[in-house]
Amino acid sequence: QFLQQSQESLSIKKLELWYGSHHSYVVEPPHDEQRQEFERSFIDNFKPIIKLLKLKQINEIDELCISVGENTVTDEHAEIIHQFITDFNIKSLSLDSLDLQLGDKKLFNPAQNIQTLRCESCFPKHLTDCPSIKCLELDWIERTLEDCQILSKQMRYLTELTIRVGYDADRLDALLSVFPPSIKILRLNISLEEAETKVLGDFLSKNKTLLELYCVGRIMTTHQCYINLAYGLRHNSTLKSLDLSKCFYSSLPESIKIWANDGLTNNNSLEILNLNYNKMDIGDICLALQTNTSLKTLYLICNQLELSSIQSMIQMLNVNQIIQEIDLFYYDYENNSPAINDDSIELLGKLLTKQKTLKRLSIPLVFEKESSIKELANGLQSNEGLTYLRLGFLNERRDRQELILLVHALEHNHTLKQVIMERYEKINWVFWDQDECGIVPYPEDDDETKQRYLIQSNELTTAYAQLIGKNQTIDNLTISSLVTDIGAQVIAENLTKNKTLTSLRVQHQQLTQQGCEYLQRALDMNTQLTELFIVNLPNEIKQTFDEKSNGRNPIAKCTIFRSTYYW
Repeated sequence: QFLQQSQESLSIKKLELWYGSHHSYVVEPPHDEQRQEFERSFIDNFKPIIKLLKLKQINEIDELCISVGENTVTDEHAEIIHQFITDFNIKSLSLDSLDLQLGDKKLFNPAQNIQTLRCESCFPKHLTDCPSIKCLELDWIERTLEDCQILSKQMRYLTELTIRVGYDADRLDALLSVFPPSIKILRLNISLEEAETKVLGDFLSKNKTLLELYCVGRIMTTHQCYINLAYGLRHNSTLKSLDLSKCFYSSLPESIKIWANDGLTNNNSLEILNLNYNKMDIGDICLALQTNTSLKTLYLICNQLELSSIQSMIQMLNVNQIIQEIDLFYYDYENNSPAINDDSIELLGKLLTKQKTLKRLSIPLVFEKESSIKELANGLQSNEGLTYLRLGFLNERRDRQELILLVHALEHNHTLKQVIMERYEKINWVFWDQDECGIVPYPEDDDETKQRYLIQSNELTTAYAQLIGKNQTIDNLTISSLVTDIGAQVIAENLTKNKTLTSLRVQHQQLTQQGCEYLQRALDMNTQLTELFIVNLPNEIKQTFDEKSNGRNPIAKCTIFRSTYYW
């Protein structure tokens, strides 16, 4: 219908076609009736699309993505896809969840110009006749070493290879040896065993093309494992991204220290380091990175955040003027998430006062002293480097006034573009049906306490609204207070003054039709805001909201109203 009704000439860069279930966790194969329905719909829809595209004089599409779920691609299907690839000169092809046993041979031939082939949850075995393919990505597949050998013999023209999780090769060196030296392995995403760290270290020390390495599994189990990996990093000069999340054992602090000092200090190519979910002391890692001259992004989610660790991180940032992003953010309400406390918060505030190179900061906080939040507020107010800030307040109830202090401080910051300040509270979800839900904060409280809570929430919402009205650099903001109709009115008044905000997210709300009307009128006057996310907006209000948006706001077609359910 879209193609038929379009009056203008079209230029399509990427076309995605999805059929049936494409979830890898679907266990039962489709029964005969489902399979027949798929085959009919695939053929009945694909051919008219080809015809219409030709009618619109579209002769070239850069990228084609096809997913058929748990269905089998027959020879007839493959011929249709092959025709599409040939007719529209497809250069990049992505195949998702296709069983290529039957239709594989029909897909590829010398006449095609496919240069990049991405296969997710499927494995091509018949690429002999497609010499144009230079870049191959194999993603999330469980295949044997024999399959890789078959593929390597066929891909004699390949120059770039990305391997992702799941090969059943007994050893890493056996897998890597399958592919000829002419192939540049750019990305390696693979499950490892402890014994394979030596092979990995040797591979890193000699390889001159690998850009990204993602390791899966608790591979760093012995002191020798750390030595092996440190050796590889020390002698590698091309690796840009290293992901070792969930790979370490925190019971080997001395080994971690040696690995960091030997591997990270002496590596000058690594730009992204991911050490998430290792539950280890990050102090030695940070100290080792003081003199590193290449690292820009450091992910340390779900690790130990003791005062000594934060002191080491602060020391690193004072010395290292290259690092631009640090992410410590993690929250698990049930299991006492790691967070920095008062002394660390004060150190962070003092650092931000003079730090200009750090661009993105995500960090969880737990505080008892108002003085620590004042120090952080002063740091954020005078900071001239940050463009992205995400703060998570794990205090359960006492942080509303302190949050107001921080929000007011941001009024004077002139570099931040995106701000997310999240509060985690016990909220009772009340479901009326599957399309609606309501929020009752602290249901065990008496009426007086609940009323005081709403008053304080309105005060915090007012602070956010004033931030919207006064700050003219933030373009993406999350409001974490409970927004009522009163708060919506104040937000709406300040939205009309704002000239930079393009995305606004209301995290918690108790809005009625009246509150939505306030926001709607503000949208009619604000031509910058293109995204409004209202979490858990009841559907009957959402429907009215959408109807009133249509045709009134000049950017109505870009405005998004979402009813999203968070568990």
